[in-house]
Amino acid sequence: MERHRFPGMARRLVALGGHSGTLFAAMGLVVMWLVTDPGFRYSDTWQLVIATATSVIALVIVFLIQSTQDRDLAGARNQEIVKGGDRATVAEETGRAGADALAQ
Repeated sequence: MERHRFPGMARRLVALGGHSGTLFAAMGLVVMWLVTDPGFRYSDTWQLVIATATSVIALVIVFLIQSTQDRDLAGARNQEIVKGGDRATVAEETGRAGADALAQ
């Protein structure tokens, strides 16, 4: 049961990340950080907050993209196996002439 949680969560996060509202929320957070930066007297700690946050978010996005690509590749492979299996069945039923026709 545990191993099935990540793909579902990844799909939801990818869908959320691709939404235009997410972009505007991220831009709003950056603007808010910029506006409050003078209040913290441009401290190194406050700059470290935004640097750390963006690094963590970028790392999570890389893993989500990799997960999505792996799922898409597995789906494409399964689709090719199914197509290949259909061709093999037709070739068995029709003999060599059917196999030659499929190859063309």
